[in-house]
This record gives sequence, C-alpha cells and structure tokens, in this order.
Amino acid sequence: MTRKPGLGAAVRRQGMRATAVGMAAVFFGISPIPGTGAPPAFADNGVTGPPQALDSPPSDEVSNGGTDYEQKNLCRTGEHQPDTNFKNPTWGQRSLDLDAAHRISTGEGVSVAVIDTGVTEVKGRLEGVEGGGDYIRGEGQGGHGGDTNGLDDCDLHGTFAAGIIAAKAKPGADSFVGVAPDAHIISIRQSSDLFGPKGGDNNIPAGTLNTLAHAVVHAANKGAQVINISIDSCFAAGNWQQNDNRGQDMILGAALKYAAEVKDAVVVVAAGNLQGGSKDATCKGQNPDYDATQRYDYDTADPAPPTDPGTPTYGPKNPFNTASPENPANWTTLQTVVTPAWWYQYVLTVGWVDRSGQPAGVDPSGQAKQDSGTIGGPWVGIAAPGDNMISVNPRPGEDVVGKPNADLADATPAGDGKLQTIQGTSFAAPIVAGAAALLRSLHPDWNRVQVIEQLERTAIHPPRGRDNYVGYGLVDIVAALTQEPGPAVDLMQQYATKRLPPPVPPALPEHRPRNFAIMVSSVALLLLALGAVVSIPIRDARRNRTGGKK
Repeated sequence: MTRKPGLGAAVRRQGMRATAVGMAAVFFGISPIPGTGAPPAFADNGVTGPPQALDSPPSDEVSNGGTDYEQKNLCRTGEHQPDTNFKNPTWGQRSLDLDAAHRISTGEGVSVAVIDTGVTEVKGRLEGVEGGGDYIRGEGQGGHGGDTNGLDDCDLHGTFAAGIIAAKAKPGADSFVGVAPDAHIISIRQSSDLFGPKGGDNNIPAGTLNTLAHAVVHAANKGAQVINISIDSCFAAGNWQQNDNRGQDMILGAALKYAAEVKDAVVVVAAGNLQGGSKDATCKGQNPDYDATQRYDYDTADPAPPTDPGTPTYGPKNPFNTASPENPANWTTLQTVVTPAWWYQYVLTVGWVDRSGQPAGVDPSGQAKQDSGTIGGPWVGIAAPGDNMISVNPRPGEDVVGKPNADLADATPAGDGKLQTIQGTSFAAPIVAGAAALLRSLHPDWNRVQVIEQLERTAIHPPRGRDNYVGYGLVDIVAALTQEPGPAVDLMQQYATKRLPPPVPPALPEHRPRNFAIMVSSVALLLLALGAVVSIPIRDARRNRTGGKK
C-alpha cells in the first residue's frame, strides 16, 4: 500500500567513498568528515522535490559490507546529573501521560526493530531482547565482548533508544517506564561512533548507507511491525546531484519502500540535529520553513519520470507544494538533504521540542536556528519531547555504581569532567516508535498508513497546522489511542489556514414594530402627565369654594 504523502526526517555525516552513518543525537558530539560544507543560505539548489526509490530492494544479508572495523575508543558509560531525582517524572514523561496510555495499550504482541548501535539488556528493565544481527563486525567476527549478534552496545545509543521504547517500570524505585513496555525489541547493530575502519581515520564511524539499507530489509523480513532508525546522514543540497553517495541513498530508498509497502512496517526515523558549532559539519545548514496557506496541486503538470533513478522527482498532489511546482515547500531552497529522513513516502520523521513546547529548530521569535536543534525539512511528520531524557543504563559510570538508580541514566561523559544530557531527535523518535507499537497492539488490523495518519491527525498541531520543524505537531499518545480515526482526510487541506474574505454585512433589522410600540407608550405617558397637570388647579378651585377648610 502506498502511503499518502505528508510525513518524514534524520541527519549526520559523509564519508569518502561510502557514506558513514552517524547518530542523530546531541550527546555524542563527534564532528562529521570535513569537506562537505553547505551552500549559501537558501540558495536555489536544483532539488525539485522528494527522491524516487529504486524498484528492487537490496538483500537482507548480515555483513559489514567488506569493511573490517575495529574499536577505536573506550565504551561509554551512563551517568547521573547531580540534581536528578529519578522518582520525579521528567517534563516529557508528564506530557506523554503514559499511565493513562498504558491503561489502554502496552504494546503487547508487537515487535519493534531498533537499527542502531546494538542493545545491551538491563536486568529487570530491558530483557528478552532478540539479537537481530551485527553489521559492524559481521556474522562470526564477534563484537565488543564477543559474537553478540547485536546484543552488545558500546555506544549506549541503541540501548537508550530501546529503553525509551520498551523499558519496564520499577514501581517505588523511580518514575521511568518505556512508551510500550510490553513490546518485543529486535536489536540490529548497524553503526557505531566508537568503531571505525581498521587502520583508518578514527573520526570515520562504522556503518554506511549501504549496510543501513540491508539492515532495513533484514528487520522487515524478521517481522518487525515498527522499525526505529535514530541514525542518519547529511549532504549539502547543492551538491546532491553530483554526490558520489547518491546511488547508496537510492538503494536505501528501495529498502525503505520494501519495508513500508511490501512488509507494512511503520518506519520511524530521527530528523537529526544541527551542528552549527563545527566548521566542518555537514549538518549545519538549517532548512527554511514554508507557508502552509499557499498550496499548488498539479495532477497533470508532473514532469516525466526521470531516466536516471537517482534524480529527485515529485508526485501528484504533493502536500508540500507551496506557491508553484517550481518550489514545493521550499524544496529548491534546501540547504541540507537528510537521509533516510527525506524518504517521507515510506518513513515517519520525528523532530523534537523542548520543555517549553518550542520546536528545537526555532528560536522564541519564530526564526529558524542556524546552530542547534532539529534540522527542519518538508519531510518532517511529527515531533516529540527530546531534551533532558532518561533511559536504561547498561554500563554505569564509577560515580553511579551502587546507587539506587544505577540502572538508569540521564547523561553521558562530555570530557573534562563534564556531563552531557541525553537529548536530540535520536531520543524523540523512539517515543513515536513506541506510540506506533501501542497503536498496532490496540488495532492489529490497521496498516501502516492508518497508524501514521492517526498519530499525525491527533497530534497537537502548530499554529498553521503543519510546519517544517515539528510536522503536524507534538505527539499526543492518549489522543491517538482514544480518538476514532474517522474517514481519510487531507490533513494539509484540513489544517492549513488561509485569509478569509470580509464577511457580508448583515441585513438591517426590522424596527417598525418596536418603534410603533415606543410611540404608543410615549403618547400614553404624555396623556397621563397632562391629566395630572390639569387635575391640580381643579382641586385648588374646590378648596377655595369651601373656605379652605379641610
């Protein structure tokens, strides 16, 4: 089933020959590969619309793609911020109202694949995880700690994501619980910032778009009903047509299309985060927003299908069109292309908001940020809380070992004795993946399109109905579980605002009956007043005739 247009997002770095795939979180702070700067602000980039996938997906072979990776850095530890009280729910947990959601659905019977850095089980919190494969070390090569089949996470990134999706509660000890605590997690290790090519540059992380494509097909073939991808890759939009890695992205698109349309999986991806602080970052070019009040549908104006399958194209009635087909939702002024985010036809892309409800890619004045926050784009479908996050902790740091809540973390080391909070689109996406699992458990007969549209329809919409930073708005899990889906509607048309014509002046009211009644009443009052005035001299005359006696 082809998904109706309207969703999508993710971001990170470019390698030399094979695109390295990085994590869309903020806390890792590793700079991308140099040499792929963004074009000037909002310049015409030649991108005319969404990409078009190849027809044939790659195989689901589990291998490292021919690259021998080795561990380059020590494994990360989970830490506690000094003032954290884990018994108090975070603002994000309060906003999700998971207690109410879990009275309706807990995700039972739904398999969620986490394609990430692996998942390490945490006793009592995250157990029964299924090993889905290891694309870093490859089958039989072993990983950190041996041949783990994706069940060892040196980076903690994948475990944090899995915990947000499906961690069990620990009543009395703390307030943390996953969005879908009874969902089944399938872990596939596909990337790592702490591994790299053997003998190569330590700044090149493990994982490519090619191995990500194979991992997507593998997850779909293992029966995952929801697939979470909190990893991504960025390209300067102005260089996209000539980019050497475009072919790999087309293969990834084919894999996503297979997972979505053939296997009916809800594929949730992170929108990615700006890296404006690094001069060599590929993810530092913020994309512009668009005006939802302008819309242009073109059924017959579509260009002929491109002969080169790598050439982006666009389809009929694309809801991202704005003033004209030459610039649908600012496609032609993109600074940064993000994959797999921009494959909106097959994925639901997630941005993040902060505790004030402000989109992370927009400042309080409404201007797009250029240095931090979500990378926006016409592919963003929805948003979720994304800062000051908590998740399970498989590797407590020295200061955390032995503490009552050592199985949880809300920070990681940032160097120089400092801590970095867990935040970013990497950890907003698992919230939405968990919400999709709750819906698929509650409505096992729903297809992926119904699940995605329900999440978008019931989201807390931004003022214009949709924008390029939060999509259709902040996810509302309880609303998604309780509201009737209703008939299929064009969400963009339904929620987009427009200038209304001035109202027609109302007809003048008929006042004649009222005026007549007032006139009659006035005459009657006048006659009464005259009668009273005339009666006074008559009474005085009578008194005079009687001599003034009373």
